[in-house]
Amino acid sequence: EITTNSAKTVHGLLINDAKVISNCKVSGKITVNGTTSRTYKVGGLCGELSIKDFEISNCRSNVTVELLASETSEVSGLTVGGLVGEISSVGSIKNGSAYFRLMDDGVNLYRSSAGGLIGYSVCYDKVSVSQSSAAVDINLTAIHCLTGGIAAMSKNIDIVNCYATGAITASGRNINPQSQCMSGGIAAGIGEIGGDQTGNI
Repeated sequence: EITTNSAKTVHGLLINDAKVISNCKVSGKITVNGTTSRTYKVGGLCGELSIKDFEISNCRSNVTVELLASETSEVSGLTVGGLVGEISSVGSIKNGSAYFRLMDDGVNLYRSSAGGLIGYSVCYDKVSVSQSSAAVDINLTAIHCLTGGIAAMSKNIDIVNCYATGAITASGRNINPQSQCMSGGIAAGIGEIGGDQTGNI
């Protein structure tokens, strides 16, 4: 079990970042103690993947992520996934699976994303996700939120032979007219509004 602190914003049950992870199984709980103006990257295996040509294969996770914060805290962002919180480099995930539960205890979130395997991809090169699955129980409220059974916002991702089961509850905090949430059984979106990124499911 991991409980975050204000000094660290990247967390994984196995490791914070890595290039190759294979043939592993992890289970546990991560409690995110959110503080004002912080952005957190949280994943069942690793918080982020930022090393070029990363490979995740034959890995399983069973993770619960709980969000906590004081009533006055305004957490800038959260990217959370059953395997990986955020991807920012080219690579692949194959034969992965996750049972992922996200509990939002009324935290004041600005921009957040949650996915059964991947929270958010910001990679400008291709990321491949194949032969993988997720079982999800996601409950997320934010001014802007993205939720998906496999991935949330999936910039430049190819998702092939994957499936997701479970339930997603995504709600916008209606404090301004721009508040919005998007959800999808596989992904909340492919590419990015206003950009030229591509992807395939």
